[in-house]
Amino acid sequence: MKWTKLYLLSFLFLLGCNESEITSCESDNPINDLEWLSDDIEGLKADQESLKFQIISRAVFEGNTVFLFGNCCPSCNTVTSVKNCLGEQIGIIGNQDGGIPYDALKEIETVWKSEDSACNG
Repeated sequence: MKWTKLYLLSFLFLLGCNESEITSCESDNPINDLEWLSDDIEGLKADQESLKFQIISRAVFEGNTVFLFGNCCPSCNTVTSVKNCLGEQIGIIGNQDGGIPYDALKEIETVWKSEDSACNG
């Protein structure tokens, strides 16, 4: 009887696991699903002067979903920061030591830009 309960419990546990479930990082609407991302966007909206140049993209880097915080300001000298699904900055785009080469990013897609954005994409 003890083994039957153990097998049943193990079976039910395995049924509860589903590797194909989409994480909020990979969802169709990460802005609504990731609180930190929504908060970061609200922070960008606070600077109305540079808002039209801000853009956030999602990509795959080394098999993990990441978010790119960049801008398309033609006269600004800025870097694009890269954050993981927890909102932690893991680097910047660039070929310097510790940088993430742009060509190492796959499946790049825009997830947010302002309504009056000057950015293409």
